[in-house]
Amino acid sequence: MQTNPHSRGFTLIELLVVIAIIAILAAMLLPALAHAKVSSQRVSCLNKLRQWGLAQAMYCHDNDDFLPRESAHASASLNTWTEAKAPTSADVWYNALPIGISQKPASGYFFDRADFYDNGSLFHCPTAKFLANAATLQDVYYSIAMNSKLIQGTDLTIRSRTIQLPSQTVFFLENLLDNEPKVDPKQADTDLGQPSSSANRFVARHAGIGNIAFVDGHVEGLKGSQVVQTANAPGEGAAILPQTQIVWTVNPNDTP
Repeated sequence: MQTNPHSRGFTLIELLVVIAIIAILAAMLLPALAHAKVSSQRVSCLNKLRQWGLAQAMYCHDNDDFLPRESAHASASLNTWTEAKAPTSADVWYNALPIGISQKPASGYFFDRADFYDNGSLFHCPTAKFLANAATLQDVYYSIAMNSKLIQGTDLTIRSRTIQLPSQTVFFLENLLDNEPKVDPKQADTDLGQPSSSANRFVARHAGIGNIAFVDGHVEGLKGSQVVQTANAPGEGAAILPQTQIVWTVNPNDTP
C-alpha cells in the first residue's frame, strides 16, 4: 500500500503557533471566567441577604411589629454555642428568623458545627474565609450579621415602624471575619464575626463590594468606601456621617 506523497504532519513551527494561540485564548478567557465567578458569588450572597430581609418582615408581621433581638446578651460581642443553644436565645435573630422561612436555626447546628460553616449555609457569604479551626471553637462566627445600632440603650427590641428611613437603614450586612481584609485599617480588630455588627465591621468581599439588606426589604451591593468612613479624620473606620445614603440608627440624626 502506497502512502499519499502529499500528506504530512504538523511541523514544529506549526505546533508552536497552535500552542501560542491556545495560550493567548486561555489568557483572555481566564480573567473573564474569574470575573464571572466573583459576580456569581456576589449574587448568591445578595440572595441570602434578601432571604434574611424576607424573614425579618415575616417575623415582624407575626410579632406585633417587633424586631428579633440582636444578640444573646446586651453587649456587642461574640456569642458562644452554649448561648446560641439556650432557650433564652429563641428570640435572637439567628434562631428566630430561619424558622419563619423553613431554615435551620443556629441552635440546630450545636452538634453539626462544620455544617454551620459550610459556605452554602444561609448564614454565610459563599466567599467568607473562616479560621481553619472555627468549628472547634466555643464561639459562633457569623459572616452575615444584624445591624447592631438599631436597638440601643436598655431596650431589647424595637418596633420596625419606629425606624424613620427604612429604605436607607441597614438591617443585615456582610460581617468582617478575623482573616479578611478590612475596608479601612481603623476598623475593629476584636470580636470579629459577632452576630450584631455595624460599619466598623463591614466587609467588602466581592472585589471591593459588600452586600447590605435594608429594613424595607431591598438589597444592594455597595463599595466599601460608600459604607465606611475611609478619610483620615475623626470617625475613620466607622459609619459615614452625617447619615444620608446609609443609615444605622432609628433616627438618622443620631450618631451610630
